[in-house]
This record gives sequence, structure tokens and C-alpha cells, in this order.
Amino acid sequence: MAEIQACTYGITLCCEIGFNNIELELDSLVLVNWLKYNSYISWKYFLNIAHIKSLINYRNITVRHI
Repeated sequence: MAEIQACTYGITLCCEIGFNNIELELDSLVLVNWLKYNSYISWKYFLNIAHIKSLINYRNITVRHI
């Protein structure tokens, strides 16, 4: 899923630049639900979503659907 890769890249880039407050706006409602809630995650994406969640948990990142 391209959205997962783009999300990972964007968060990583923002953190490397030094941004502290990040608003992550996604057009994939499925991805937003995976990141914000404990909804079912397909095994194909589980490790990638877990990685993104670990990036989000240690920073001030807001996730929302647009």
C-alpha cells in the first residue's frame, strides 16, 4: 500500500529535520483507523503499521482523515 510507505517516509523526514509538532493528514480512512484505533490490521501490513505507530507514540503527531 503506497499510503503506508508515504506515511513512513513523511514522518521519518519530518523527525530528521527536527519538526516537533506534526499534523498527519491522510486521505486513506483505512490507514487512519489502523493508526488511531485498534482495528483489525491485515498481516501484510502489520509490521509497517506497528513501525508507524512507534514513530507516532514518541512524538507529538496528530493523525486525521481529510
